[in-house]
Amino acid sequence: MKKIIYLDQEKKKLAESKKREQRSIKSLRLLVFYDGQSPSCAKMIDLLKSLDWKNRIHFESFRHSQLLRLNKISEEKAEKRIVSISLAKNQKNSGIYTWLRMACHIPALWGTVPFIMLSIW
Repeated sequence: MKKIIYLDQEKKKLAESKKREQRSIKSLRLLVFYDGQSPSCAKMIDLLKSLDWKNRIHFESFRHSQLLRLNKISEEKAEKRIVSISLAKNQKNSGIYTWLRMACHIPALWGTVPFIMLSIW
């Protein structure tokens, strides 16, 4: 009896986590590909994750991702520059334009947006 109850509880927890994951995917606004093998990239992504308290950005290492191939982005391009896809508009960006998108989605970085715009100009 105890094993059956335990298995039922595990199934419920798994179903709840799948529902939460589906909700979180719907709330995502930006998918960012970064170099997961670079220590400096990993530290920067950890910092950005901590600042993204609304969880609007999903960070994915391009070295272990099938999403990169599905969105027809070359691995060489992703290796040279950080690449992002805006999920609402299905718009692809790279380099400083990705940083601009991330700064617009993270409220703590809104102060950097004018400086990024100035550097683009």
